[in-house]
Amino acid sequence: MSLSVSTKLTQSQSNMINSTKLSGSIRLLMEDGKSYEEAVAETLENEGWEMVETEHSLEFHNYKTKQVAAATAHGNIYVPTTQDPFMVNAFRVVSDGHLCYSVEPNEWTSVYDSRNGNRLLKNIVYREKRTIKRNKRKGRLNYSSPQ
Repeated sequence: MSLSVSTKLTQSQSNMINSTKLSGSIRLLMEDGKSYEEAVAETLENEGWEMVETEHSLEFHNYKTKQVAAATAHGNIYVPTTQDPFMVNAFRVVSDGHLCYSVEPNEWTSVYDSRNGNRLLKNIVYREKRTIKRNKRKGRLNYSSPQ
């Protein structure tokens, strides 16, 4: 049985990829004619990931950023996966149920990118300024604090 490698970007792969650092690099390599697996492998190599076989499992080590991530099968290749939301040069596992999962780039947008998020941020800043102002006023009135 031979596996045919498609060089065309499928709809599900296109939906999974956005314009941020890791997936943007994958998209550019696929537009140059590479398959999805080749593009992912080259992007991970450019990011500094190297797969290391330990006694009990496979791991990815990034010697540029000193990060360690678990190795998870993704199609015909292994990719570094993490649950850390700040490790944006790796992938994350998204569970579809107990037996099914998918892997996508660990990229996220800020909650403050939306209009509601901007209002939330302004409210937080207002409350912090109000607290600072109250503390200053308390200091001027010479309240004695119980010890």
